[in-house]
Amino acid sequence: MEFVEARHALIIETLSDPDLNVRLAGSLFSLDRATELFTALGTDDPRATAGDFLALLEGLVFDRFAGLRADSTTGTPDSVTQLARPLTSFLTSAQRPA
Repeated sequence: MEFVEARHALIIETLSDPDLNVRLAGSLFSLDRATELFTALGTDDPRATAGDFLALLEGLVFDRFAGLRADSTTGTPDSVTQLARPLTSFLTSAQRPA
């Protein structure tokens, strides 16, 4: 978890260096891989949807180590449900109906 904490702190510290900031911000989740996922799901704008999805993931990760759920039941079935609910909702809404 120390990596995630350091990464978030450094993202803020590197705001004045756009190149470094972009590289660091993209170091945990891959925009290219997420774009591939949303292309496969048939979304209208896979890259924009991928960016939204990564923002959701970043928020969920932050919530786990520094947010309201930082000291909660990490690793328990309740914790998995808390994470699965927003991810399932996002993925379901992003998928184009067959």
